[in-house]
Amino acid sequence: MSDRADGVIVVGAGVAGLAAAGELLRAGERVTLIEARDRIGGRIHTHRVPSLPLPIELGAEFMHGEPEALRALVAANGLASYEVGEEHHVFEKGTRRPVGAFWSRVASILHGLDTGGSDRPVEAALHPHRRSKAGRWAARYVEGFHAADLTRMSVRALGRSEGGEASGASGAARLLSGYDALVAALAEPLGGPLADVRLRMAAREVHWSPGRVTVGAVGVAGGPPETVTARAAIVTVPLGVLQDLSAPSGIRLDPDPAEWRDAIALLAMGQVLRLVLQFRETPWPRDLGFLHIPGAPIPTWWTPAPIRAPMITAWAGGPSARALLGLDRQQLAALALDVLAPAIDVPRTRLGGLLVDLYHHDWSGDPWSRGAYSYALVGGADAFASLGRPLAGTLVAAGEATAADGENGTVPGALASGRRAARALLGGG
Repeated sequence: MSDRADGVIVVGAGVAGLAAAGELLRAGERVTLIEARDRIGGRIHTHRVPSLPLPIELGAEFMHGEPEALRALVAANGLASYEVGEEHHVFEKGTRRPVGAFWSRVASILHGLDTGGSDRPVEAALHPHRRSKAGRWAARYVEGFHAADLTRMSVRALGRSEGGEASGASGAARLLSGYDALVAALAEPLGGPLADVRLRMAAREVHWSPGRVTVGAVGVAGGPPETVTARAAIVTVPLGVLQDLSAPSGIRLDPDPAEWRDAIALLAMGQVLRLVLQFRETPWPRDLGFLHIPGAPIPTWWTPAPIRAPMITAWAGGPSARALLGLDRQQLAALALDVLAPAIDVPRTRLGGLLVDLYHHDWSGDPWSRGAYSYALVGGADAFASLGRPLAGTLVAAGEATAADGENGTVPGALASGRRAARALLGGG
């Protein structure tokens, strides 16, 4: 690979990296895109099975709320979306029933948390509400949706997230053709002559000084080390990769920016267990959208409603997920069936006989993500913005862990961060 001192290096081909590359290419910049995986898309990971009418999402799935930039991208590319079935049921004490307006009481607790004064853990802020049923539900919601440890998560950051347009209480939609259709739309500019895309190349070292960056990379499948030099670089790898420099996937920065290290120390990578189960038929009620099973090892489930298809997603986030990450595929399938069968009133043996397959991607064990998505620790509500601040007009971090205003952990946040990083290097702020 020949060195060159013009153009921009983009490390990582997830949503942020693709958005940044597209912005730069449209401005006439040369872009070298380095990606360790054998595919683009990052934590969007869509899988298709011929026997199912809908794609399986093993990573990002929902478009929450009304994120303008994401919706505009969907519309501009003629992608069809549909609103998620919001009928929530709960199974407890042997009975399944609709949740009804109960969610409004949960939302009221979350929106009423005191986020002024000194920052504190979400657990401490929710403690006065723990005796109420709505308070306990609020805690379970935050742990699951934000994939967070409530004893460490910043209540100030939670307040920003719950007030954002991509919060879990703001409604949701899915892309009918799969989230990877969005990836394909973002990747369209990469077909031009100014783009140099390198898959299965892992960045290991980033040497930089104002106006010059040299990235050392190694082939994931082997081969000699390679280097590329440019006037600037955008690093979009997930927070989990930035945090552990000693891991095989770690990236060494020289010099290592104190601004990045300070921000990274105030952030954490949330852990998630996500399973998609395919059945021969649909054995749950037609109106079932979301199913909550308090106290179960896998407490949250959802179907593709309003589309009826024989597939259901099982979800655990935060500490609940960490407790299950060591289980193998067979153990996960058995556990999922044990939890689901009584909740939908289907005998365990019959439900097991209907199971066709189980689909799962271990994001925590994935060396190129090392977790699901980010959240802020106590004192870290501003760390997302700090991590995303450009350094000497030369080095910029992007990705969902650099998305401020409560948009961390979301596809809209990643999209906006990539565009912001590119514009900063183009002189647009």
